[in-house]
Amino acid sequence: AAGGELVSAAGQRRAWESAAAAAAAQHCARATLLWRGLVPWRRLLEDARIDALKAARHWADTLLLRALGAWRRGVRLGALEAVRAKGERVACAADLAARRALQRGWRRWRVECRELEARATAVGAQHRFLVGRRALGAWLLAARR
Repeated sequence: AAGGELVSAAGQRRAWESAAAAAAAQHCARATLLWRGLVPWRRLLEDARIDALKAARHWADTLLLRALGAWRRGVRLGALEAVRAKGERVACAADLAARRALQRGWRRWRVECRELEARATAVGAQHRFLVGRRALGAWLLAARR
């Protein structure tokens, strides 16, 4: 009976070792995919999306500034013609309207800048959270061993 138990124990040990080797191979394949393939690819896509958003915002801001510059030059020329044609009161009213219109555009640009900063802060917080979670996961994995 003792010989049969030894054969059975050796068979169980071989079965356990082959299962452990299979689990290790599966873990290695998953870790390789995760850290060499999927996670960097997702990070690259997220960075590309953020860069595209920044580029679009920069383009819109530049376009807005150019349009405002041309508009202000036109307003100044119009204001000069109004001074010549209709007198000082019309010029003051035109100047006031120009300043108010410029303030509206300036406010909109500031709001968009604040929104972009808020999004950048949120992305940074998410990155910090993921780094902390990754470190905690590695620590827990090491603690299990």
